[in-house]
Amino acid sequence: MSRYLLPLGVFIVVAGFLFYGLNLNPREAPRPLIGKPAPEFALPVLHQPDNRFT
Repeated sequence: MSRYLLPLGVFIVVAGFLFYGLNLNPREAPRPLIGKPAPEFALPVLHQPDNRFT
C-alpha cells in the first residue's frame, strides 16, 4: 500500500504546481528591457568588410 502512496503524493504535488502555474498571468511580470535603449553593435558587411552595419 505504501508503495503507491509516494508516487501518488509526488504526482499530486507536481499537479498542484502545474495548476498554480496555469493561473498566473505572464503579462503581469516586469519586463527588464522596456524603456531602455537598445545596445550598440557593429557588424561587418559580408562582401565588403570595410563597411559596417550599425
